[in-house]
Order: sequence, then C-alpha cells, then structure tokens
Amino acid sequence: MMRAMRRLASLAPLLIVAFAAQGCGSSSSDPSPAPSGGAGAGGAGGAGGATGATRPLSPSTCAYDTTPRMEYTDVFAPKSDAELAKQALGAAPQPKRVRLGLGGAVAPGAAGRVDASRTIAIAWETDLETTATTVELGTSPDPAAWTTRVDGFSYVVPEGKAAIGGSDLRMHEAHVCGLEPKTTYYYRVGGGPPGKEVWSDVIPFHTLTTSADDKVVIAATGDSRGENKNAWQILQGRLAKRGDIDVQLFSGDMIDLATDQGAYGKWLDSATTGVDGAPSTLGRMLLLQAMGNHEAYSSPFFATVVQPQDPAAQGKFSELFFSLEVGPAHVIVLDDFAIGSATAMPGYREQALAWLKADLDAAVKDRAAHPWILAVHHHGEWTSSNHADDKAVLEVRKALTPLWDEAGVDLVLDGHDHNYERSKKLKLGADGKPVIGAGTSYVVCAGSGADGYGTGTSAWTDKTFDYSKGPAIGVYAVLTIERSKLSLEARALTPAGDDPVVDQLELTK
Repeated sequence: MMRAMRRLASLAPLLIVAFAAQGCGSSSSDPSPAPSGGAGAGGAGGAGGATGATRPLSPSTCAYDTTPRMEYTDVFAPKSDAELAKQALGAAPQPKRVRLGLGGAVAPGAAGRVDASRTIAIAWETDLETTATTVELGTSPDPAAWTTRVDGFSYVVPEGKAAIGGSDLRMHEAHVCGLEPKTTYYYRVGGGPPGKEVWSDVIPFHTLTTSADDKVVIAATGDSRGENKNAWQILQGRLAKRGDIDVQLFSGDMIDLATDQGAYGKWLDSATTGVDGAPSTLGRMLLLQAMGNHEAYSSPFFATVVQPQDPAAQGKFSELFFSLEVGPAHVIVLDDFAIGSATAMPGYREQALAWLKADLDAAVKDRAAHPWILAVHHHGEWTSSNHADDKAVLEVRKALTPLWDEAGVDLVLDGHDHNYERSKKLKLGADGKPVIGAGTSYVVCAGSGADGYGTGTSAWTDKTFDYSKGPAIGVYAVLTIERSKLSLEARALTPAGDDPVVDQLELTK
C-alpha cells in the first residue's frame, strides 16, 4: 500500500547540530532535521535509479513494510525476476561490515509487529556499483544444506556537504521472516549473477525467545564515542567470548560527531573482530540502539543501524521508537533527544509519548505473559553526575517518569553521563521530587569508549561507580531475566579482563 511520507528537511543544519552536540550539551534550541521513513528490503517497489523514493517496500517473507529514507539515492529494489537479473557486481563487491537489526510494525497488536524470535534484518556495505543484495541461510553451517534465499534492496547514502571522514556508501538490506525462535542460524550475504556470486563468510546468529518460561541474558552498554583506550572493541570482544548474551541494549552516543561517517565505520569495524583477532559481536549478536544526542538524526546514523520502522504508525519519525518481547521481558527502545529538547524536532515529543503510553498500556495488560517491563533511552532521568541539572535531563524526567510510574516499569537503562549510578526504587512526587521506597530502579550504565565522568550522589542514589581515574576503562551491565527474578550485575571494564563486579541488583515477582 502506498503511504504518503513527508520530505526530509535539509541536511544543511546537521553540521551545526553535530558541533552543538560535541560537548554532550542539552540545549533545547539545537536545530535538527526531521527524519523520514527508514531503509527497507525488497519484494515490492521499483528498480534502479530512484532518487528520494518514498514508496513502502514489502519484504518478500514478512508481513510489514519498510520505506527508503528521502535522502537516499539510487535505490535498487527489484520486484520481478527480470529486474533482479539487472543486479550488478562492481569492482569491489565483497560485503563488509555485516550487521544485524530488526524491522516490523511498532503499534501495539499490529500485524507484523517487531519480533526478534521470528525475524531478522541484515545490512552490509559494498562499493557503489554493486547492487546484488541476497541473503542465504539455514540451520547448518554448510551452505549446501540451505534452502532459504531472500533478495533485498540497496541504496546509496550520500556523503553530503555536512559529512566528514567518509564518502558515498552503497548500503544493502534484506529482511528474513518466518524463522524459528531460539534457534541458531548460519547465513551469508552478497550474491550476483549465476556463476559469478560473491559471498561473505558464513556467520552464525540466534533468534530470541518470547516465552516467559525461558531465561534470557541481556548486555547493557552506552556512550562508546571517542573509543578511548580501545574500550568499545575490548568490550565487544569480551561479550562475544561470554557466549551467553542473547541481545545487547545500547543507550546512545556511538560516536563523537554526528556527521563523521568515518567514525561510524570505525565503530562497526571495532565490533567485527576483538583485539585478539577473534570474531566479535557484529553480525552475530543483535544490538538494539537508542539514539543519543551525538547521533543527531544524521544520515550516517540511520545507515549504520537497522531499526524497526512503521510508515503508518511513525510517519517521518521512523526508526526512533519501538518495543519487543525478549523472553519474560517487554523491552522499550526510545529516542528521547526531541523529548528533552522539544524544539529540535517539532511534533516528535507528542507522537512518541502517545505511542509510549499506548505501548505501556498494552504491556501492562500482557504482564501475565511478560511480567517485566524494561526501557532504554539516552538521558538519565535520575542522575547525579555532570548532566544532573541539564534542562534536557529535567524535561525527560518530567515527561517520562509519570509514564513509568503509571505502568509500574521495573527498570530503566540510561546513558549520557559516563559512569555508573543506580537509584533506589522511586516514583515522582507531586512536588517534582522523588518518593523513595517503591517504584522503578533507574540505572545509568554508560562508558564503553567515552571519557569517564566523576560520580555524584543524591538522596535517591543507591550505588555508584567512577571509572574516570582508572584502572577500569569503562562499565557495562549484564541482566539475567527469568519469569520471577531479574538480576543485574554491573562490571568494570578492564584491559586485563578480570572485569570485577561493582554492583548487583535482584528484583523478584
């Protein structure tokens, strides 16, 4: 079905936004272009040469639409065998930076709603001339045993006048649906004319579970920008070696400067192999990404991640908010930049909060099936560090805390301040101050490459950890969630690899 989409605002203000964000500030007057729908995968749509396309593309195995962003050019989305035969291989067709993501509808109860137990989106990069976009996969490591083949679509992400450190990119994206829950799959990407195909290595990943009877393990990180002391690469290699992480949540600020396309590439490369050269998390572990203020709605950000989008429910705000079930938990991923800085993107705050209220209402009704409700976003509502009194932080607190209180949200994971701080359970009082003793636990857990901030304490603070003076180079958390118990273990990230525990929390139902 064709859906009208609003045209993306000019990219020219992005450089201004990026430099404003470089200090991790919180001005509510930062100008930002409004995003349109995100990238999609083939099955419907035109082939070749489309610039500024807005038509939805229905992935051939999925019950949802995706929509190319307005700034992308040279969209190649074959809808027939004849058009598929036009796919080409350029001079450097070898796939690189293969990563996992999700698509799907975001409205509660919608057909094709985001489901990481049965769907996966896969994206990668090639040279500009390569348009072959195919995924093959199966449950055996041997491609000869595979029976699933899905063709996607590709597009060019222009470097643009505001971008630095990069060049035009040819991105490829394909969505695969109808998978089995909690199953290990092996896949490769690439393709090309018969007899001339070029493929990536075979890569394993596993689908998630939505059953509350299954235990899940979730890693929580954030603020990798700067990649100081190689922390991002070290952390990703460490998470990969654990072997038990089902999904990773990231609370924003991947890079320093929103328009630095080269920095996004480095961020992806750092998650491809560990410092020892062993395969790391990229393409193997699903990462769900909340946008931070340093991403600032830039085209390179949207090309780096593959986020669920719903042209009907999100309109021009696609890829910025969604939820899904992960074992016993309902997990919400939310961009809060234009909630804390309402003038940055007019209309977003109202639409995002309306969606969030509806999503939480549905999650409360579903609590018998998924007893835990978690949220991840960037600006910490209850923080005692550098950004404690920022206008954006206080606006986010005022907007989100009442919704978390009403729904009885169990845990909120944040970033922005580069340290670790866990609150006591609390609710927002009528006077705007916290009422301590019952309610939500708030955890700022950020520092996977960004310089460390000092810690502060407030009446609501239960535990803090400061890595700014070493020997730790960051902090991360691992959540183990079962039907009746949620355990959080925060660890200091150390070059030596001992990663001592700095906090533990256990919630029960």
